[in-house]
Amino acid sequence: MMNHSLSLPKLAAVFLTAAAALNMSGCTPKNCSGDPRYDSLGCASAGLSSGTYRKQVDQLEAEAQLRSQRSSLEASRAEAAKQRAANATGARTQAERDLNAQSAEIASLVQQRNALRDQLQAARSRGGDSPEVLQLQRDIQDLNKRISVLHKAN
Repeated sequence: MMNHSLSLPKLAAVFLTAAAALNMSGCTPKNCSGDPRYDSLGCASAGLSSGTYRKQVDQLEAEAQLRSQRSSLEASRAEAAKQRAANATGARTQAERDLNAQSAEIASLVQQRNALRDQLQAARSRGGDSPEVLQLQRDIQDLNKRISVLHKAN
């Protein structure tokens, strides 16, 4: 009877040869996708040992970090724009308050001037160029200057 049993060294050589053949099968650059999830054992092994996959992972991580930085920068810019808009709204509101206050002051000064003009007319009808008339004229000139300054500020 013929002994078909293989010795351990022969058996190991057969398995290593088979493993090498399987490992090398389909491992040409044309057959490798570059993604270890889809590559054959040979391609995946070659990609891992050559550092190809590590380079791809590093590149993807760098791209993800760049996207994250860009996103953070855009968020910062949006927040700054929001803050500028809020500041502008506050400044506009304050400017409107100031304008309203100046308009009210102008209206009050105009009323005072009109009252002084009435007094001036009455004083002139009583006696010409009395000291009262001269004082009323100076007061009206002062009010006109104040009104003019406030109009220019608006």
